Amino acid sequence: MATATIPAQPIQLTRTPEPATVPGRREVKLTPREADVLTLLAMGRSNAEIAEELFVSICTVKSHVRRLLTKMNRRDRLQLVVTAYTSGFMGERAVAPRPQHACHCAA
Repeated sequence: MATATIPAQPIQLTRTPEPATVPGRREVKLTPREADVLTLLAMGRSNAEIAEELFVSICTVKSHVRRLLTKMNRRDRLQLVVTAYTSGFMGERAVAPRPQHACHCAA
């Protein structure tokens, strides 16, 4: 059985001194860190994975997610992700695929 490898690319999170905005019926201003968390959520990351990538605690990530839910008037993470893509927010982000580890198991 052949193994496939995908080249690892670093994640390029957009860091701007100005807050990011999520377009929509009403524009929502996000802090740079909230924008990072929303980007990683939209990429399918768990709270633990986001915490590890951003070098913060899981509690801090949960706090950012709660603020995003409130600011964006959404019920859950899925609605945040859908909004991130449908509003064009993710189109502004330089998103690289998550590195995949090749399986080196004996066949």
